[in-house]
Amino acid sequence: MNTNLEDLVSMEQFLDNPNVVLQKVDKNGQAVILYKNSPAYVISKPNFIASAISANKTNLKLHEAMEIVLKDAPTNTMHATDLADEIYKRGLYFKKNGTKAEYTQISARANKYRDWFENVGGNQIKLIKEI
Repeated sequence: MNTNLEDLVSMEQFLDNPNVVLQKVDKNGQAVILYKNSPAYVISKPNFIASAISANKTNLKLHEAMEIVLKDAPTNTMHATDLADEIYKRGLYFKKNGTKAEYTQISARANKYRDWFENVGGNQIKLIKEI
């Protein structure tokens, strides 16, 4: 999801005048509320989220996204939950409803592509495909 400077709002602004922030959401599709100079909350219109996901949609399959992330991981291994989080964070793969893949889906895909991945125990997924 892309954020413009116009979308940024301090926590104080939000608490003092929430209507101004909601007007910003109506105008820009979203507002990012900052707390201690870091993004803390995002308020957005539902159709804005759907269009942002569509705009950022990749043609990657889940196992391809897993490969990309695991190539960057130490020892090419990650816990399935962390792998799902990183894939979502990078915008490499979304489920049809725009949510992230669950760790169980990551584990199942690793089991399906045994020539690419190995479940090394404790929900740890290791990339074994030739890099």
